[in-house]
Amino acid sequence: KAFYILRPILAALWILERGTMSPTAFSELRKAALLPAELAPEVDQLTQEKRLAREADRTRLSVELVQWIEAMMSQLETRATTAPTGEPIDWRPLNQLFRATIG
Repeated sequence: KAFYILRPILAALWILERGTMSPTAFSELRKAALLPAELAPEVDQLTQEKRLAREADRTRLSVELVQWIEAMMSQLETRATTAPTGEPIDWRPLNQLFRATIG
């Protein structure tokens, strides 16, 4: 279940650092060096375990990883509330194209 929190954190860091939409694949986020170097081996090990595990299987996270997750959650929450917002997007033309395309 660690990936249910790690992926959104890494995606948010990607967006904040690069200003673009993050990739969907966790492996791409992991390769992007968004994690502290000392936590990368643990996350890589979790990735390996996940490939072999069942959904209900549990694993223990290190204190350091849990602390990083908590710190990132706090930082990202603060940054989200202070991030500049852009102009509202007019989705009507895109919606019209979508409707015309699918008939």
